[in-house]
Amino acid sequence: ANTTQDIYISSEVGSITFEDTKDFYYPNFPFSGKIRVRGHDGSLLKNHSVYLVIYGTNGTINQTLTTDNDGLAPFKLDTVNWSGGDISLEGRFQMENSVYNLGQKPHYYRNGYLHVQPFYNPTRSFVG
Repeated sequence: ANTTQDIYISSEVGSITFEDTKDFYYPNFPFSGKIRVRGHDGSLLKNHSVYLVIYGTNGTINQTLTTDNDGLAPFKLDTVNWSGGDISLEGRFQMENSVYNLGQKPHYYRNGYLHVQPFYNPTRSFVG
């Protein structure tokens, strides 16, 4: 028998994206969203641990989240200590960076990134 088949080879082990978020936050009000986690083939990863890293003016905060059956990990963040500054969020598969081993096929995780700024309103009032 003779047969051929095309296969896709990728070094990407999985990917993370932010969903249902804005690129701004209201100071002193909760900031929420979801992290979507997919495997190397685009499948949704269920009950998978993912890390949310929050980079702000007051340092770095790490949270561990778990995806649901739709591959989503919802989060709700308190913005009180963000001091009205820019914040960067990173969704990570693992906290440590992968170590390169000579002789092994390299692989990587595509982490998700989101940069948010405070919503500015001169009256300091907000309507949700």
